[in-house]
Amino acid sequence: MVRERILIIENGDDLPEQSLAILSDHHYETESAKDVHQALGRLSQQPFDLILADLSLPEMNGLQLLHRINKIHGDVPAVVMANSGSIQKAVLSLKLGVQGFVIKPFTPQELLTIVEMALQKDLQVRQREKMRLLETLESVHFDVIKALSQAIQVKDHYTGDHCDRIVEYSRDIAKKFGLSPVEKKVLAYAAALHDIGKIGIPEAILNKPGRLTEEEYVIMKTHPEKGAAIIQGVGFLAPVIPLIYHHQERYDGLGYPDGLAGEEIPLGSRIVA
Repeated sequence: MVRERILIIENGDDLPEQSLAILSDHHYETESAKDVHQALGRLSQQPFDLILADLSLPEMNGLQLLHRINKIHGDVPAVVMANSGSIQKAVLSLKLGVQGFVIKPFTPQELLTIVEMALQKDLQVRQREKMRLLETLESVHFDVIKALSQAIQVKDHYTGDHCDRIVEYSRDIAKKFGLSPVEKKVLAYAAALHDIGKIGIPEAILNKPGRLTEEEYVIMKTHPEKGAAIIQGVGFLAPVIPLIYHHQERYDGLGYPDGLAGEEIPLGSRIVA
């Protein structure tokens, strides 16, 4: 089990031994610092999950120290310890981004409760930030997908609008099938990129007004393989490759490139087809 690391910064009274004992007995890893320089030194050597800082420190007050720490090391979650005469400062600390405060003298349970609440609050914040980052990355990914599909439109105007429609229809069908969010995402990527292999087909064949010759049709039929090859090296698109490769298969087995039939064909490929 991962043990959270806590740095205790206090003013030299008997509180640190009490704090160290309480937190160490409850499976936290703790270190103490007696002044500003020692605290910054500890932080430069290793990261901490939480800072427990006294509001009354010899060189600067706890809030000034936390501000300085955050400027150097980023936003480190913190809890402040305050005397009964410093309650207003403790309350002010909450407005300045501190996760909580505890009034001295405190009981072990009071300290443990506020520390656990602060760590939990920080975890929730980091999870929300992670979700926002993932959403941003997914948005960027799909923008890349759309840019690639638009590259097809440069060569084949029919294909561009066709890809947009396929994405919409595939999403609607996915809802009816009750696919998972991940399956829906993979399907949307495959729908947008299913014809990406046409980039490798000569424009004379793509835009030929009449019927293709047998030789031209053989070349046209290579576009699923070309499409799979194009995205082969893009890590996050790995699940999309078989859907693109098989999107010209037919349920009766008369499609290409492998002549798969029925449920041998990946579900995503059947939906796109």
